[in-house]
Amino acid sequence: MKKINGALVIVVSISIIASLLLQGIAFAQLVVTEGKYKVSKVDKGKSRLEVTNTDGTSGISYVLVDGSTKVYNNGRQVSWTSIKVGTIITVKGGTTWDLKIKAKEIKF
Repeated sequence: MKKINGALVIVVSISIIASLLLQGIAFAQLVVTEGKYKVSKVDKGKSRLEVTNTDGTSGISYVLVDGSTKVYNNGRQVSWTSIKVGTIITVKGGTTWDLKIKAKEIKF
């Protein structure tokens, strides 16, 4: 019984170490996406927008924004913090493993 418990501890430890080492891979984009969304919250602290589909078919999603995200308002490049609640945005980017949208481009 002690051998089984020891082997289980080793397997769990290896799994934890492997998951920690592979965390960088977890942020890779899985699916390229483009869609229209309505902004329901601007979260400047976490650099993200909380959005819903404009047709109301799904729940809340998050659009992640970083320094490489291009944001345009009527063809003019602006800061993403200029986006207000209720704004309809078009997002091009990728879906992360946890189903958030990593924005490459936002237009409104």
